[in-house]
Amino acid sequence: MIQGISPAISAINNLGKRIENVANNVANVSTSGYKKSQTTDSSLPAYNVSTASGTSQMGMGSALEDISQIFQQGAFEPNDSPTSMAIGGDGFFIVQDGEGKSYYTREGNFNFNQTGSLVNSQGFVVQGWRINPATGSREGSLGNISMTLVTSSDGHNAGELESISVSPDDVITGNYTNGNPVALFQVATAKFQNPNGLEQLGNNLFA
Repeated sequence: MIQGISPAISAINNLGKRIENVANNVANVSTSGYKKSQTTDSSLPAYNVSTASGTSQMGMGSALEDISQIFQQGAFEPNDSPTSMAIGGDGFFIVQDGEGKSYYTREGNFNFNQTGSLVNSQGFVVQGWRINPATGSREGSLGNISMTLVTSSDGHNAGELESISVSPDDVITGNYTNGNPVALFQVATAKFQNPNGLEQLGNNLFA
């Protein structure tokens, strides 16, 4: 290869990847929970070139070393959905697909499906702990959040689920037609020492 061509090709390739990364960030600027990414370059080793006056070094340009997410706190965007959630600080919501595989996401635009399960936009079920209504404490192991559509307890008549509310500590309370609010689940979050070690899968999902 002609001397000087290789660094130029390297620079063009890296510029193309940077532009692609910026375009992806711009395309997702309004996507809930999206974390923009940044590129990191590293210099390639130089090589020796013989000249009339001796030996000099020729740089080989740089290579794209890494594309990483910037997991800094974004702005909260209020809406009218009682099932929309956001994480302040570090952490990810945990969602699970139909085969029981877990994924992590910062996007909290959740809704209840027809079976009463709290799901994300891909239909993956949000994970959490069941709350003991008598004690207000978590019980059991981590599992799918699925609402009880009809309830009766402590002498109250049976009531149908009318609405839900979510507290600042992510406890979901069901409000029933019998006037008996019941704490049902606490939404689980996961924290990682190195979130950039997670694999980005698209659709704001990590694994």
